[in-house]
Amino acid sequence: FAYASLFSLGDPINNTRTFYAAYPYVTFVYNNGSAYGPWADAVDGYAGLRFAIAGELYYGWVRMDIAADGGSAIIKDYAYNATKETPIDAGAANVGIAPTAENNMLQVYSFGNILHVNSAGLSIPSQLKIVNTLGEVVKMITLTNSQQEIDLTGLSHSLYIVSVTDGGKIYSGKIVL
Repeated sequence: FAYASLFSLGDPINNTRTFYAAYPYVTFVYNNGSAYGPWADAVDGYAGLRFAIAGELYYGWVRMDIAADGGSAIIKDYAYNATKETPIDAGAANVGIAPTAENNMLQVYSFGNILHVNSAGLSIPSQLKIVNTLGEVVKMITLTNSQQEIDLTGLSHSLYIVSVTDGGKIYSGKIVL
């Protein structure tokens, strides 16, 4: 078997990387009573992707956490470069939100139709706004806890910007349903 490569934020994902298309066993963590491998207990790790659409190759990434025992994973977000045969850096996306230390005060990810919000360090209660790619506000919610799950059933499968305003500053993140 082979381990999927663990990338850091900003690492290039391109044609110089090794991708296993037909390898019989590709894994993140191997566990035979003791877990090991580059992904064991990974937090905000990036896996590089290479896939074909209509015979053309594209590069992308998926950011995730892997449990220490390898028994579960949380996919937080992902992106790919929409231009064929063009590299992408791990964590890069073209939605106009640059990662900053301040943006770490708001962490958002979706799984299924559930938005997971961690707003530790921000004032509670505060207003959370979800905006679609057309700039339309599709949902506004008052956060009553620093960690909250929000049902997004009924929203289309798309990219959304999630933002919270606190003390005159706007903290943002992106999700894909």
